[in-house]
Amino acid sequence: SGHRVEAEKVAMGPWMKNMHTASFDYMVLSHLAISQPGVAAVSTVDSIMVQEIVLDQQQGPLMDVVEVYAPDIYLPATDTTHPRTEKGIDLSPLNRFKKIQVHSGQLTMNEKALTFNSILFEQVDKQRSVDLKDLAFKTPASSLNVVHLLTTAESLKIYTVTLVHNKNFLDKIELEQDVVAGQLYHIKVRQLDWDAFIDSSQVIADDLLIDGFEVSIKRDKTLPDPPIEIKPHLLASLVPKLDGISIPKIIASNGNLSYLEVGDKTGQEGRIRISNINAILKNSHPLDQPEQVLRARAQLYEKGAIEVTYDRLDSSRFALKVSLKDFPAELLNEMVDPLEAAKIESGVIGWYEFQAIADGQQARGQSKMTYDDLHVRIFKRGSPDQRNLGSDLLTLLVDDVILKHSKTDATADFSRDRITFKGPVNYWAKIAIEGAVAAIKKGKKEKKPKK
Repeated sequence: SGHRVEAEKVAMGPWMKNMHTASFDYMVLSHLAISQPGVAAVSTVDSIMVQEIVLDQQQGPLMDVVEVYAPDIYLPATDTTHPRTEKGIDLSPLNRFKKIQVHSGQLTMNEKALTFNSILFEQVDKQRSVDLKDLAFKTPASSLNVVHLLTTAESLKIYTVTLVHNKNFLDKIELEQDVVAGQLYHIKVRQLDWDAFIDSSQVIADDLLIDGFEVSIKRDKTLPDPPIEIKPHLLASLVPKLDGISIPKIIASNGNLSYLEVGDKTGQEGRIRISNINAILKNSHPLDQPEQVLRARAQLYEKGAIEVTYDRLDSSRFALKVSLKDFPAELLNEMVDPLEAAKIESGVIGWYEFQAIADGQQARGQSKMTYDDLHVRIFKRGSPDQRNLGSDLLTLLVDDVILKHSKTDATADFSRDRITFKGPVNYWAKIAIEGAVAAIKKGKKEKKPKK
C-alpha cells in the first residue's frame, strides 16, 4: 500500500503458539510515525496498547482491547469528481475487536479537521455500541461541534450539535447568500440497522427525532446578487435523498427559527421569529408519487398560531396550505418597518388561510382573511424614521383608499408567478404574501347559496 510505519519502541507480553494459532497477552507501540502516499504530512500516534491478541490462520487476527492515545492523522485528499460507490466503506474489520478506545485525537483531510476527546467502540455478543465525546469538525469557514454521541443496539443519540461560522469567513462574504447557524439539542435515530452500517456504511433507520433546536438564518441584500441560476421549486431540494441514507421520517419539536435580513431599500435589519415549532417531515415515497411531505405547527412572533401542510402531488407540483390566527398585526413591524419603510400602526388578524397548487412556473389558490382595525403608514425610503409629504400621500393611498380597515371572511382567488432563480422558501413566502394582499385588496365575503 506504500504506507510506512515507524515506532520508537515496541513491547510484547508473554506469547503462546500451537499448530493453528499464536497468542500474545499484550503489545505496546510507542511514538509512531506514519507516512502515506499522497500525503505530505506525517501522521503521529503517541502510543497504542493491544491486549489479548490471537493470530488464527483461518479467522485472521482477533483482539480484545485496543487503546490509542493522541492520534494526529492526515488522510489523503478525496476525489470528489467520482460519485459515491454503492458498496460504501467496508467497516467489517471492526468485528475483529471487542473494544477500541481512542483518547484525544485529530483527523485532517482536505483542509478539514475532526478533533475529539474520546471514541469508544465496544462489541459484546454481536451487540455493538459507540460512545463519542466532544467532537469538533472544522473547516476554513465554520465549525460543527457535537458534545456527545451515543449508540445502543438499535438507536443513535446525539446531544447538542452546534454550527458556528468563523469571523474571517463572515467578514469576507461578497455576494448575497443565506448564512445558517444554530444548535440541535437532542437527536435520536431509531431502529438503526447496524449491520448495514458496518458492512457498507449505509445509514438505514425508521425515523429521526429532534427535540429542541435554535436555528438562525441571515441574508444581507445590500450585497451584490450571486450569478443567476435556475433553482428547484420543490421541498425535496431542501431535504434531498442522500446516497447511503434512508430515513423516511423526521420528527422535530420545541424549535425556534429566526430570519434576519439587511434590506436593500433601507440598509436596516428586519427579523422574522418563529417559535415552538413542531413538525413531521416525510420522504418515504418515490418523488413522482403523492405524499404529505410536511405537517407543522408553530407561533409567529410568539403570538400567532401557524399551521402548515405541504403535499407533493407528482414530480412537479405541490399543494400548500397555511393558516394563521389571533395575530397582532403590528408585530410584523420587526420585518416590515426596517425593510420596507412602512409601519403597521394597528390591527388584529383574527384568521388568515390560503390554499394553493403550484408548479415550477406559477401558483394558483384561494385565500381568506378576517382582520380588524388595520392601519399602515409609509415612511421616506432610506430614512425609515422620517415622514414627508410624499410618504404621507402614500399612506393616504394605502390606508384610506386601497386598504379596508376591517373585513370578515374576505375571500379572493390569486395567482403568483415564481421567481425561477429563487428557492422553495422564497416561493412559499411570495405565495403567502400574494394571498394576503388579494384578501385585503379585493376579498369579499362568500355569499351563501340560496335555498
